Amino acid sequence: MSTRAPTPSRAAWREIVVLGGVAAAWLMLWVVLTLAAAAAGGHPHLNPVQLLDPVAIAARIRARQFPLIWRLIGAGADTNAAIFFVVLCGVLLLLGAAAVTTVLLARGGSPSSILPWRARVMAVSRWARGRDLRRLRARRATPGRFVIGSTGRHLLATERETSTLIVGPTRSGKTTSLVVPNLLEWHGPAIVTSTKNELLEITAAHRQTLGPVHVYDPTGELADSGYQTVTWSPLIGCQDLDRAWMVAAWLCAGLQQGSSRGDNDWIHWAESGKLLIAPLLFAAACSGRTIVDVHAWIHGFDLVTPMTLLEDLEADASHPSAHDAARAVSMMTAIDQRPERERGTVFSTVMRIFNVFNERAVAGSAATSRFEPRAFLERRGTLYLCTPRLAPERIASLFVGILMTVVTEAYLVAERSPRGRLAHELGLFLDELANVIPIDELPSLASQGAGRGVLLMSIVQDISQLRARYGNDRAHSILNNHACKVVLPGVSDPETVDLMSRLLGRSSFTDVQVSRGGDGKISRSYSVRHDSLASPDALRQLDALSAVVLYRGRPPILARLQPWYRNKRYVAMAQRKYFRLADHVRPLA
Repeated sequence: MSTRAPTPSRAAWREIVVLGGVAAAWLMLWVVLTLAAAAAGGHPHLNPVQLLDPVAIAARIRARQFPLIWRLIGAGADTNAAIFFVVLCGVLLLLGAAAVTTVLLARGGSPSSILPWRARVMAVSRWARGRDLRRLRARRATPGRFVIGSTGRHLLATERETSTLIVGPTRSGKTTSLVVPNLLEWHGPAIVTSTKNELLEITAAHRQTLGPVHVYDPTGELADSGYQTVTWSPLIGCQDLDRAWMVAAWLCAGLQQGSSRGDNDWIHWAESGKLLIAPLLFAAACSGRTIVDVHAWIHGFDLVTPMTLLEDLEADASHPSAHDAARAVSMMTAIDQRPERERGTVFSTVMRIFNVFNERAVAGSAATSRFEPRAFLERRGTLYLCTPRLAPERIASLFVGILMTVVTEAYLVAERSPRGRLAHELGLFLDELANVIPIDELPSLASQGAGRGVLLMSIVQDISQLRARYGNDRAHSILNNHACKVVLPGVSDPETVDLMSRLLGRSSFTDVQVSRGGDGKISRSYSVRHDSLASPDALRQLDALSAVVLYRGRPPILARLQPWYRNKRYVAMAQRKYFRLADHVRPLA
């Protein structure tokens, strides 16, 4: 009867591998030192056992014939030190390169992929690891950087000069986890669209310790709330026709066009609207009229009154705006000479913008202007754009106008600065961007503003909303120009989850199939499949307080959101008292 020899257990195999590795390292050390000494003329005479034999080492130390280093490695007295160390370093470099090449080939890469001047393209996507996040991790909030959440024990923050796009539906944590914490930590001036009074109540008192707090509430819903409100008139600065043209473009950005925003018809009517609005604003500003007069001209299809004002201004050659008056007359004549039906359509288009001035509170708010953009920037103020509870899109044009007034001034200040950017970054926290404040220049603002110190946190409910407002091509441009994109839980828009799933990329997964044969033996078969790193369903079912982050060329990141009410420091900031008549409150020590 024959018996099978016992086979080593897994633990025994591990011990054998470890002992083999130690022996190989020992032998490699002897080979390297021997080669270096031989090349240097020292003629070593030690074998591998003598190299680490304690008795032999002690005997070599007691010998006094030649330097200690040569005695320890068994080299002769005539060894050339320079040659020895050159050969030793060369051999070690070759061994290191061989080890790196072996690892790369085992992982499916190539030695050339470690060269810094060669572009590397990953064959498959994967989730970000610790080394991918080295420049994005932070111990605390830093001025000029948006904090997205946390990964492990570290905060996840954008780099400086980086704008961020947040995609998340209602109650996904946009305000509590992103807007409030970043606004409380922001050290520069800030403009915030507030769809909830809660945001104002939480952050206004702390922002007051940095600079003046302004509330722009054209509908007057916060008149009795105790906050210091400001007014803004579109006519400010419109004595310059170029400025009037800019304001006209800002006002036209508020037109609701749905999915037709990107077509040629909309472009035609928007340009025609600017051609009508600009000379009317110019005529009113130069003649001391108000926005209510402009509203009356538009609703009365009246071009005679403003044309008379412009012609009188043009006739006065000594007036500084006489040349602009001639250009304004030309613009208005271009509208007046169009066919009656087309002219009526232009007026109807512009009426949609100016209908909001039928409201007494809005008309009163636009009659004067108590807001200085330059002082606001210099004093690191905060401007809250408070939307009305019903139909907030009706005042979108006014929000765009006052915001772009500040951005334009910020660009001028940045151009005059030695560094070409603002000393304190202007933060734009734009919730419900597509509905409440549809900036027409958003693609260029997202790409160019960061370099001048104007950083955006743009927030939309889904990509379909962005596409409906800006059209397909410009929506993709906006998505691309925000270097950081954050997807929050609960997104159920098919277009959004499909697009984000494609952007996350595809990865390789190993499937293991286990089967048991008739003889009771277990066999395993392996197969590799390529699939989405995160399917649309997985994105839709994200856990609460989690987020998927796409950041420039880095692998996608899974982050944990940090609501403000779970941070004791933020809670203390929110509990400060707002002072109604205070312009600036000294921060607590």
